Amino acid sequence: MGAVTPLGNTVEEFWKNLVAGVSGADRITHFDPSDYGSQIGCEVKDLNLEEHFEKNELKKIDRFVQFALIAARQSFKDAGITLEQTDANRVGVLFGCGIGGLQTLEDAVEALIAKGPRRVSPFVIPKLILNMAAGHVSIDLGLKGPNIAVSTACATGTHALGDALKAIQRGAADVMLAGGTEAAISRVGVAGFANMKALSGRNDDPKHASR
Repeated sequence: MGAVTPLGNTVEEFWKNLVAGVSGADRITHFDPSDYGSQIGCEVKDLNLEEHFEKNELKKIDRFVQFALIAARQSFKDAGITLEQTDANRVGVLFGCGIGGLQTLEDAVEALIAKGPRRVSPFVIPKLILNMAAGHVSIDLGLKGPNIAVSTACATGTHALGDALKAIQRGAADVMLAGGTEAAISRVGVAGFANMKALSGRNDDPKHASR
């Protein structure tokens, strides 16, 4: 297994905080939320991306893909799988994402408005489309089996696990690396969810259950 979460960036840290009742909620730091009805969220914290990626890599992948890659590497290592002993063509990836690269889209729109269409990065589309999590994971780990992305809102991660099991049951693969990823804490993401009343506006004590 692998984990990059608001409760920890390894399975061990995540589980320890989960059973201890630690809350991952706090005031949003990814942007200034002062004008927002909801100013709290569960952000991934204390993740040094430069420990996991080269600087030029970070320019080409959105945060949701970064999370997926780190967790997938952990999971692959935890499973003890080596491609010397396993046929890469029989190992697949099924990774889900609900929204994709919202931050990438926001940055592209800002560049378009401020500087014109020729200044929009050629990496925008491959950074923001949600199937790139599964794609990058398979490339990174050298997996050549089925490569599939699912998107079913909040149920995405669960569907990814279920569909991965079905892929093994029908003989499409012997091993599937499956999971879900999301990085929707952005200005547009929070505004949209807050304005549809899907987020709490009780901002004074984000860690408390009755907020």
